[in-house]
Amino acid sequence: SVYLLDAVDGCIHGIFPGSDLFDNHPEVAWTFIDSMLFGQILMCVFGLYVAGLAVRVAQVPNAVMAAIVLSLAVFGSYSVLWIRACPQPFRQRAGDATS
Repeated sequence: SVYLLDAVDGCIHGIFPGSDLFDNHPEVAWTFIDSMLFGQILMCVFGLYVAGLAVRVAQVPNAVMAAIVLSLAVFGSYSVLWIRACPQPFRQRAGDATS
């Protein structure tokens, strides 16, 4: 997060991380801290909701879970290979940032 703040704000707004950040630009520092706190609260609420679903997933038999994980892994690896093999205009439409 410090590197992101340095790269984006340092180049655009002249804001650099360090001890002077709270003195010179407190609105940026506190906005960043508040957003992290808000994210933690949301993740706690979301985590408590998902915990009930995780119990149900843990009850799936091991053989079924292994088949699901293996099929998703194979599907995901071939998806990445397919995107890399596509022509340049499709990669831009697909939102591939590596182009």
